[in-house]
Amino acid sequence: MLSTNDWQEMDQVILRLHHCSSLAALKEFILEALPCYLGATFASWNEHGEDAFLNQINNSSSHHERVMAIASDLNATLSSHPVFPKYVDSETGKVIFLDQVLRTRALTDTETFRTTPVYQKAFKPMSIEDQLIMHVFIEESFGIILTFQKESLFTEKEHLKASILRGHIIARLYTLQREEERESERKAAILKELSKILSSREMEVLKAVCHGNSNREIASRLSLSTRTVDSHVSNLLERLETTSRFHLIARYSHWLR
Repeated sequence: MLSTNDWQEMDQVILRLHHCSSLAALKEFILEALPCYLGATFASWNEHGEDAFLNQINNSSSHHERVMAIASDLNATLSSHPVFPKYVDSETGKVIFLDQVLRTRALTDTETFRTTPVYQKAFKPMSIEDQLIMHVFIEESFGIILTFQKESLFTEKEHLKASILRGHIIARLYTLQREEERESERKAAILKELSKILSSREMEVLKAVCHGNSNREIASRLSLSTRTVDSHVSNLLERLETTSRFHLIARYSHWLR
């Protein structure tokens, strides 16, 4: 189904995806770069609760304002979406994690699709005729669904590309989430240790130093004399066993800025 050139292009996209160094970078890549690759008009990063209500909707910059204008109508009519029964348990009303990429128009014919409330209220104003929908995360009462919208029908090749990419998106998302959790735990441990060593005022001064403020600027900011700030900075150097304010910045700015 995919040619040699297709696979070479796919490899480049996958490499770019795995080079995303933060969740924000990954989200931007998905919303701004992937639509073009998949032949989509724009994409949405949708965060939902356990009942499929979309609590947060992020879209490609080209369409964000237009989508947000119909966000309430989208939520109100979501249950008429052809994909909805696939994602929501009819008995419990809770979201099900679906391990595949669904194409909206593969589940319904044109006439039926265009009579649904979700089409009339949300898709028609946006000229959306088809979607690729992938669930990439669910944990307790939180989940992430990515949708790629198109003004015409997606091809089988585009659907296949999205299906291949889904696994890589999940893997990168999981890695970045774990890294952020470890980063958060490390930050909490450092702040806890600093609170044992420093007074609240010294902590304020340290944060200001890490923001690159001079002693005079810190004095003005905290309503202290410059001499008092000089004393606090000297105490910080001694208590934290550092040789200069630049050493303080190098060691703590990442955690305090």
